[in-house]
Amino acid sequence: VHLLRAEGETYAFYHDTVREALYRQVIASRRQRLHGFIGRALETRGAPRDGVLSLPKDVHHLADLAFHFSRSGDREHGVHYARLAAEEALRAYAPLEAVRHYQSALHLIEQMKEAGLPIPPQKGELLLGLGEAALQTGMEAEAIAAFHSAQAWFEQRGDPLAAGRAAHGLGRA
Repeated sequence: VHLLRAEGETYAFYHDTVREALYRQVIASRRQRLHGFIGRALETRGAPRDGVLSLPKDVHHLADLAFHFSRSGDREHGVHYARLAAEEALRAYAPLEAVRHYQSALHLIEQMKEAGLPIPPQKGELLLGLGEAALQTGMEAEAIAAFHSAQAWFEQRGDPLAAGRAAHGLGRA
């Protein structure tokens, strides 16, 4: 019985059902640790010999990093890579994918808030990015909500220039 197939240097399951069944058999704490190991392995893949990490530019690689770090409990890295994936998706003219990545990053920030952790300062920029990506996909209601939240975020932090950028986006939406 063939469960795995070789794809270059990696392996994949022949069917998602097999992967999902095996995944459910692993206890939650081990799954979390494994996601952390995978995230760190993906992060260092392709690193130069001097140990300095190069920034991956492939949106799928960035999305994989965000996925594994968010499920490892390392929400800060999850937010970081979800934002990079969203920005790269916009550069690749994939605004719907960018919307999903921005939403994922903002969801992780909400989890951080609920856990009593400090909210990353880039939340406002994530909201602006979500608004822009939503506008490009024709999701006007999502864009309006994102720009409105960004404006409130920046006003609370005393950043009138950024609040003005959000108000401009709100007007366009």
